[in-house]
Amino acid sequence: MITRQLQKNYNIALKNDSNNYLCLKNCAYIYEKQGDYLNALKILVKLLIINEEDSLILCYYGEILYNMTQYSKAILYFTKANIIDPENIHNLNKRAITYYILKEYDNALSDLDKIIQLDPLNSSVYYLKSLIYYTKNDINNAKISFKKYASLLNSDNFLAKIQLYHLGYLLNENTSKDLNNILTKINQIPNISENKLLLLIRCKIHIELNKYYEAK
Repeated sequence: MITRQLQKNYNIALKNDSNNYLCLKNCAYIYEKQGDYLNALKILVKLLIINEEDSLILCYYGEILYNMTQYSKAILYFTKANIIDPENIHNLNKRAITYYILKEYDNALSDLDKIIQLDPLNSSVYYLKSLIYYTKNDINNAKISFKKYASLLNSDNFLAKIQLYHLGYLLNENTSKDLNNILTKINQIPNISENKLLLLIRCKIHIELNKYYEAK
């Protein structure tokens, strides 16, 4: 209800000043949160007409295309943003994930290496690197990245811990006792049905423990 009212207020403001940059950005954000991606993109187009060199808007455009599963188009916008601002870690991370989905693993790894150069202590990068190496069946490099991720892990970040367990499972670093402990911790998480990653990890662990009914 509040969001709708805000949208109305911004629309009124835009009638008086159609190129109000802040209003346009806020409108795009509201549309995106409502899942109205097409209208969000229309607003972003207006912003890019005003300033085609705004790397943040280009990245935002790519993110919405990503949400729409238009991954190849998303890459184009992430790349445009990267040309303007090559040190934007958020943009590089989004592009790396999109490359991973498109199975362009070498490109994904290249972007992750750039992030490491800019932020050597970024633990999430090593999680993605390990996952990509595992997908490529490069187990040695996957384990190297896994160990680096483990050494940088923030002990207060619960999701990061789950990701660590996930990698450990994939790389056979966990015992059956460890896997059962992981299941216990995952099952204690509220609203787990809303987290696809955790559901996937739980399913894989059930399979590893020969609990096929639970996995199904």
